[in-house]
Amino acid sequence: MFDASGRSDIVRVLRVFDGALRIRPVGEGPAQPFAAGASIMPIAVRGYYHDRASARLRIQNGWVTDVPVLDDVVGLSIRYFGRPVLSADIRAGGPLAPCLAAALAAQPIAQADTVQSEEELTAALLTDGPWCGGRFRYDADLFRVRRIRVEIRLQASAARHRGRDPALFTRPGSARHSLAPDLVGIIEVTPRTLPGF
Repeated sequence: MFDASGRSDIVRVLRVFDGALRIRPVGEGPAQPFAAGASIMPIAVRGYYHDRASARLRIQNGWVTDVPVLDDVVGLSIRYFGRPVLSADIRAGGPLAPCLAAALAAQPIAQADTVQSEEELTAALLTDGPWCGGRFRYDADLFRVRRIRVEIRLQASAARHRGRDPALFTRPGSARHSLAPDLVGIIEVTPRTLPGF
C-alpha cells in the first residue's frame, strides 16, 4: 500500500466485502492509516538466506513460511551493481517519490548523460539512506540497481567424498585422494522491473 507522498507499508488482505478490504499490517510496530485514494498493488515477498550452521539455502515469505530449499550450501554471495546518477535523471520530469528526489539531490551527479558504466553498490552504500518506505524502510540507492550477481558454493554431502585441502573444500572431508573441489555456480540477473526505473 502506498500514497502520493511516497509513504508505503506492506499489508495482508484478510477479507474483501462490499467493495471494502479488511487488511492487517505485516511485521512489528504500529501501522499508520492511509488516506482515501491510497493505492494497493500485489507483491510476492520471498527472502532467501544462507543458514551457515546447517549448510542450507532457505526461503521465507515474510509471514509464516521458512523452509529449506537446497542442502550442502557452504557459501553464498550476492553483489549489486548500478549506474551512477546522471543529470538526465534530474531533468526527466514527472512525479518522483520524495525519497527518490532526495537521493538524486544527495548523489554526486555524472554530467555526461551517455555514461553507461556500472559501479558496485556496497552494503554500506545500500544502508546509509536516504530512506524510502514506511515501517519497512529501504535505501533509495536500490533504485540504481541494474545487475545482481549471485555466487553459490556447493559441497559433496558425504565427508568421504570431500578432500582434505581447505583451499579446495570449505568443509574438508576425509578423502585421501584429490577429488573435484566444491562446485561454484554464478548467476547474473537484471531486474525485470528495470524498464520502469
